[in-house]
Amino acid sequence: MRILQVVILSLMCNLAVTAQEFIPLRIDSSYSFFRSLDFFGNPIEIASFAGYSYDTEGALLQIRRENERSNFTFLNMQKVELVEIFTNGLWENAKRITTTFESDQPVEIFTEVFLNNFWENEQLEILNYNDNDQLIDQITQIWIDNEWVNREKVENTFDDMGNRILQSYFNANQDGDFVFTFGDRIKYNNNNQPTEILSLTGNNGGVFFSDKMIVSYNDDQQQDTVIFCLYTFPDTVNCENLSRSVFTYDLQENRIIRDIDSWINNDWESNSRVEEYVGRNIYSSLPDSILTFNFNLSTEDQLITRQYFNYIDVNEEEVRYEESLFLYQIDMDQFVLENFREEFFQKESIVSNDNLIEINQPILFPNPISSNELLTIKDLNLEFTNLEIYIFDLTGRLINQERSTGDFQFTAPNTPGIYFIKIENEDQPVLMQKLIVH
Repeated sequence: MRILQVVILSLMCNLAVTAQEFIPLRIDSSYSFFRSLDFFGNPIEIASFAGYSYDTEGALLQIRRENERSNFTFLNMQKVELVEIFTNGLWENAKRITTTFESDQPVEIFTEVFLNNFWENEQLEILNYNDNDQLIDQITQIWIDNEWVNREKVENTFDDMGNRILQSYFNANQDGDFVFTFGDRIKYNNNNQPTEILSLTGNNGGVFFSDKMIVSYNDDQQQDTVIFCLYTFPDTVNCENLSRSVFTYDLQENRIIRDIDSWINNDWESNSRVEEYVGRNIYSSLPDSILTFNFNLSTEDQLITRQYFNYIDVNEEEVRYEESLFLYQIDMDQFVLENFREEFFQKESIVSNDNLIEINQPILFPNPISSNELLTIKDLNLEFTNLEIYIFDLTGRLINQERSTGDFQFTAPNTPGIYFIKIENEDQPVLMQKLIVH
């Protein structure tokens, strides 16, 4: 696989943008899974699903999630999103979001919640633009004691070239007055590339410097060096070095290397490396993959994360997007799938919800299960007659693939462990679920 550039700079924002033509797609469905830790440090796993429907003009009509759906209607210059929750066998109103547009720009976002069989005000956002349709401020208010009360505000300032040179965030105090909280001041070179981003912080009514990012470019106008430094309050003169990224570009392998250094004992010391390989798909400017190394590890292989992005033409009308993140687990001495996302897109045809059929979410049963026992796919649409079943281990390696032709059953793996089961019907996603084999 050929591979690229994306800058994932810890404590920094990504300023590198790859110019690449891509074809916009209309999302049809998505599945995502990720692992994390709860407040007490216990591992948790979260999976989410979503399906999308459109009218014959391509306007979004519905987003379907597990036990939740959003229905969209359009009238004149307003879009209304009605959020419903599936409770006790019925769809019930939960939230209503009304967005008002002027010249295709949202100027007001009004949110209501459904309580005690009535719609009640919750939040109001007012957006203002300059003559170039750039957002100059956004004010958010919340409904308290039958009146709108200020909550927060964002202000943007632009130069004559359209570059944003200042962004400020404000929170409301007890009197409802906006008080500066934090913001950024940005400088640009003659090519309209950011060369300095100075972060500002509000403190006891004053404004102080908190950190700064300094960016330099090579003769080809590509990022060359990015230095990140911190100010120590109340010193607003001396910015102490913290980290540095140095970029090199390997045209033969279509790769960008970002070496990350730390400022230690008044000198730069190598800390880690990120390698990104340019993707050659026509659907987006995402890379093919990103590899991250940590030079501080004592292990022989200092590669700690692998991230992959892939677009696959399913047929003439569909595109499948897959994104996965693998983390190296030292105690297991192997890479483990941490996050996974799969999305299906329509190239041209419209997915209409004129004949939507509500079905239960399919599940695997029993789960957990003993090795080599028979698994059943419950609550599956009876129209599915040609299922492809994929079984992956924790590292994301495909260990088995088989076909089910109508009995909706297959055999569990013969080795105890944790697996991921992916089921498709004629290249359409049906189920993605974790399976525990004991």
